Amino acid sequence: MTAASTQNLDPKTEMVKERTDWSAVNTRFASERTLMAVVRTSLSLISFGFTIYKVFEALRHAMEGPRVLPEHAPQRLGLTLVTIGIVILVAGSYQHWFFMKELRKETNQKFPRSVSLLTAILLGLTGMVLFMMILAHL
Repeated sequence: MTAASTQNLDPKTEMVKERTDWSAVNTRFASERTLMAVVRTSLSLISFGFTIYKVFEALRHAMEGPRVLPEHAPQRLGLTLVTIGIVILVAGSYQHWFFMKELRKETNQKFPRSVSLLTAILLGLTGMVLFMMILAHL
């Protein structure tokens, strides 16, 4: 809050405005923390899906004799986990973006760009690349 915007306010009004501004900042940080939890969950699902695919694929090629797993089981499981991770990431990112849009409108404040949202976008692109890599081997 700038000094120019508080010149005409009495001290009580100024204090209330300042507390409201800090409440909006705290709400923004809560939304960022929630998005980071979504990013962590998505990262876990995407990396676990790709790892499952690679490990079971290596085991399937290394095993002699009758096949225990169906031929495309590792790819399907990997694709499923990667897809769930991407869907959760897209939903969480949209929820964060929409919430921040509403918070800006309600408080008339400008907030800096979200590093968490940038991380989510990069992870989503990485997840899509991994999805395509698994799909290419199906």
